[in-house]
Amino acid sequence: FDWFVYASFATYFAGAFFPDGNPTAQLPLALSTFTGREPEIEALDALLSGDADGPAPAVAVVAGVSGIGKSALIVHWANRIADRFPDGQLFIDVQGYHLSNRPLSSLSVLDQALRGLGVSSAQIPAGLQERSALYRSLLNHRKLLVILDDVRSFQQVQPLLPGRGQCLVLITSRDPLDELVSDYGAVQIQLNVMTADEADRMLATVIGQDRVAAEPAAAARLAELCGHLPLALRIAAGRLTPRPYRSLQRLAARLEDGAGRLDVLSPSDGGVRAGFWLSYRELTPEAATLFRRLALLPVEGFAAWAGAAVLDVDLMKAEDLLEQLVDAQLLELCMTPTGPARFRFHELLRLFAWERAADEDSAEERADTLERAYGTLLTLAGCAHRLLYGIGHLPSHSARLAHELPADAVAELLDDPLEWFESERGTILAMVGAAARQGDAAHAWELTARAMPLFEMRNYQEDWQQAAQSALESARLADDTLGVTVMLRSLGSLAIYQRRYQDADGLLTSAMELLDGADDPHERAVVLRNLALCARFRGDLDGAAEHCRAALTRFRETDDPVSAAHALGLLAQIELERGDNDTGIALTRQAITASAETGSVRGRAQNIYRLAEAYLRIGDLREVIGTCQEVIELTRAQGDRLGEAYALRALGEAHWRQERYDVAESTLGEAFTAAEDVGDRFLQARIETDRACSEALRGDAAAVERLRRAHQAFTVLAASAWQERTARLVEIVGGAAAEGRPVPLEHLLATR
Repeated sequence: FDWFVYASFATYFAGAFFPDGNPTAQLPLALSTFTGREPEIEALDALLSGDADGPAPAVAVVAGVSGIGKSALIVHWANRIADRFPDGQLFIDVQGYHLSNRPLSSLSVLDQALRGLGVSSAQIPAGLQERSALYRSLLNHRKLLVILDDVRSFQQVQPLLPGRGQCLVLITSRDPLDELVSDYGAVQIQLNVMTADEADRMLATVIGQDRVAAEPAAAARLAELCGHLPLALRIAAGRLTPRPYRSLQRLAARLEDGAGRLDVLSPSDGGVRAGFWLSYRELTPEAATLFRRLALLPVEGFAAWAGAAVLDVDLMKAEDLLEQLVDAQLLELCMTPTGPARFRFHELLRLFAWERAADEDSAEERADTLERAYGTLLTLAGCAHRLLYGIGHLPSHSARLAHELPADAVAELLDDPLEWFESERGTILAMVGAAARQGDAAHAWELTARAMPLFEMRNYQEDWQQAAQSALESARLADDTLGVTVMLRSLGSLAIYQRRYQDADGLLTSAMELLDGADDPHERAVVLRNLALCARFRGDLDGAAEHCRAALTRFRETDDPVSAAHALGLLAQIELERGDNDTGIALTRQAITASAETGSVRGRAQNIYRLAEAYLRIGDLREVIGTCQEVIELTRAQGDRLGEAYALRALGEAHWRQERYDVAESTLGEAFTAAEDVGDRFLQARIETDRACSEALRGDAAAVERLRRAHQAFTVLAASAWQERTARLVEIVGGAAAEGRPVPLEHLLATR
């Protein structure tokens, strides 16, 4: 069928268009219960404002997971604007994902399209190219709406794109069909789950506003359990509509059972499960295995390294498979401002994947999957811990399996170890909690111990408490003495951070009692160091020095230079507080050198800060400024906001003591913001005290009220020494303010 000959008949074929004089009108009836989707409708409306005489027709792709409401949106919108297309509307279900049939071929779809346009069977060419050419000729200069529903691939619908004219093509697909966007300028609309408000409105539309208003909490929970997926919510509402006596709370209670939720939402072998199955069956075997095994992880989101771990493949392979799952709308891609991309399941898809894993994978395969995930996370967390704290004595983890990532991949992941910890914060807490609940005590406490840099440097005290407490309880049940000891010590450290020194002393004493029957000199040294901290804060400086020297000796005996440097710095602090400035400064310098030699950036920063505090004690303000600036540089490089806040506070004090009030107050403002970021209320109160001192030196009466607020904060925190100091400052500054005069510097320094 020669092309030139065929082209000469194009006008004739075009004349067959709508032979009965009526344009084709194939739009299905829109759902009467359709609600929401205002932003997506606005994006579709924008297609109507394009250049009608442009070189190419407008094309839009609405993509999303099964049950998300792609077809419902398109049909609703198309019925609303159908009058804008006087030459008619084509609607073709191309069966990209059909329960029993394979996707329609382009040839079959073109056959349907041409018949819909009024072309008789005898006039439809046999070949794909000829059918496509005739189709484009018929649509040339026409204003027609073409809807291609449930598209499987770009190749399936490419021949159905009009050549020119005023047509609008709407496509729904589980695949984003990126080729249409890149090659044809199609508008891509990614349809996501409904918002809470949209879900509430949809439920009210189906079952009635009165029933939703009568049980608002149950309605919201019902939407959550349906994952805000329109199909699932519509099925749930369908169970309520003919049964006005059934409460929303009762149905929500049935859906709370995760194992049976898909049964409720998949009536007669259809519904949610059937839709998911159609996507799942198209996966390659490796992608399907990854999909199943990722669902075993007790986490909300995960990075590509987790995919490599559960499948035991290299990172690049895992990334490729994850992209396949995203393209199939079986995983969601979550872009982060910094760091690698993360992925997550829609909750109903997670349940489906978990079902498939239980059905297709053996118990041993499932157990090995989780073990590799734990082993890999423990390994990465241990590496990040060493990068932040230096080489110390973390107990080896006990996971029997771990995916070995290549060194360059680990280096890339942990380029900023604290940010890596931050990105995996939810994963760490979820994995600790799951391990504790399932009796894997060692995994729970080993992971908690490795996450200490995150808890300490970002001041996540609630996370610290939650992880360590659950790990402690699990270790006790497992009769894991080392785990109990390490978690008691960790909780004791937390109590010190929270200035609950009596509680800290009790926890640490309990840990020491367990160590009396164990041969673990290193753990004993750690507990002794923390007991030294408790003694110091109680005011027992002699006892603190004794504990600290004993800990220092054991750290050196067990070859832990990082902890030894930390203990040396603590001993320096104690000597300074005992009034021996020369010894304190000398020990601090030794601690700085020791920290530098071990590669512990945080330890070095802490010890340099101690030196700054020593210089404040002796009034060498020039040295204070230099050392504080060095600490600020080190802490900012690590993302250590807590350390940065402390250094900025000391720097601010140095400035106000030099009567550089504007610089002091600006610096202290930065310090307060950093302290707010990490939620350290004690440090915030200290900074407020410094701000008040600067104001008092200038004769600003606002200093009195600021000091009163700081005093109240110290009272709540039971920080007795600072409570007493701010009380004296309120008296001194209040007296000066009453007389309308500034406070002399020496009066403020006398309260130190």
